[in-house]
Amino acid sequence: MSSWQALDEEAARWRDGGRTAALWWRDDDATDAGPAFDRLLNLHRDTRVPLSLAVVPALATRALADRLGAEPGVDLLQHGYAHLNHASPGEKKASLARTGPP
Repeated sequence: MSSWQALDEEAARWRDGGRTAALWWRDDDATDAGPAFDRLLNLHRDTRVPLSLAVVPALATRALADRLGAEPGVDLLQHGYAHLNHASPGEKKASLARTGPP
């Protein structure tokens, strides 16, 4: 079974139960406009599903800013500043030191 098929079946169960799922999209690490970005914006517009973009400010292009300036209803989320790995060599990118019991 594909992931989309599983999602369709779950949505049908919700519908049959009289429930509605609240959905939104998040595009992670948005930095530039382009064909894939335009497809996402078209899906957002056509379906009216909320869209949030996690934008990396230091890498964002003028083309992205111009495209978003013409697109109402898209929420922007700052995703760090430059999306750099600040972990020490050999340390996992997202690891945190534990200082006590769980």
